[in-house]
Amino acid sequence: MKKIGIVTIYDMTNYGNRLQNYAVCKSFEKEGVYAETLVCEKPISFLKYIKKRLLSELHAHALPIYLIPDLGYIRWCKFEKFTRKYIPTRIIYTEDLYLPKKINNEYAEFVAGSDQIWNYEFPGRFGNYAIHSKDYFLTFADKNKRNSLSASFGITEIKEEWRQRYCSWLESFSKLSVREKEAAQLIQKLIGRTAQILIDPTMYLTESDWRKISSKPKRIDFSEPYLLEYFLSTNSAYDNSIQSMADNLHLKRYKLWDVSFRELFVTSPDEFIYLIDHATLICTDSYHAAVFAILFKKPFIVYERGNMNSRIDTLLQTFCLEERKYSKVTKESILKVNFDRSKEILKIKREDYKKYIRSIIEESSIL
Repeated sequence: MKKIGIVTIYDMTNYGNRLQNYAVCKSFEKEGVYAETLVCEKPISFLKYIKKRLLSELHAHALPIYLIPDLGYIRWCKFEKFTRKYIPTRIIYTEDLYLPKKINNEYAEFVAGSDQIWNYEFPGRFGNYAIHSKDYFLTFADKNKRNSLSASFGITEIKEEWRQRYCSWLESFSKLSVREKEAAQLIQKLIGRTAQILIDPTMYLTESDWRKISSKPKRIDFSEPYLLEYFLSTNSAYDNSIQSMADNLHLKRYKLWDVSFRELFVTSPDEFIYLIDHATLICTDSYHAAVFAILFKKPFIVYERGNMNSRIDTLLQTFCLEERKYSKVTKESILKVNFDRSKEILKIKREDYKKYIRSIIEESSIL
């Protein structure tokens, strides 16, 4: 059977990364094509592998009392369990942690598609982007098999020390698509090519698709309506205003990514979907939290996050929801969001995305 190989930056405990990885594989599955994620690991003994697998399975369960105090590890185990269950993944063991050229003949096409996959400032799984940098540009594959899918830079300029490599790597792609306007502009500036701007893969799947894998967290009280708060940066400046909103709207306040909220800190990706879907209001600086708020048509407020605003700006502009920025939301509009226009736009964007992945499939004669 002909297959598509997916290369991702593979940030194991990042909601957007895991859910986007799932969405890329599911996108091709909807077109009748099997796609799997390729991941490099250092060779380990069979006994160590079994031990790692058993421990991760054990600590991923919602036990009455967690057996270890390391909530970060428990969180990792739950993400690992989600990945094993929902994302087709092939582990390739290599000493140098690079994908071997011999796998080129095992796949009909390859796709580079992941949040910030071309951001050399992103540490990645091994703390150093350079370890996998060539793989993120599919240099192990034939040039006619190299495709990007809604790829993201996460940066607006390429430093001189990386520029020559980026130009060479990008020029070798057969098809180029990116997620943000700034990314398309950067590619045009670097190599003079026009990259198609597509939606994030998570948006190609419908609310129904996502609810099929949604999971209700077992040890969280959902008896009261709640405000879901998910920040990837320090949000102390907004703390009082968020508390005031929660009080005025009579909402319980739930915080993700905050170790003081023990049960929420270990939320898995499928539970993350449930929490977004059932929230009354979402306050966030996360791109993918905003994406899922739009998908589930949930009132949300977006807050600034350092130099990561461009991708959220593109998202809000694309779906005519710029008024959901914190600086523009009024007291009267907190829970009043008109998603009619964004719903129509999403239909068109999904068709563009579908045509793009169909072009990858048809030109290689996978089917």
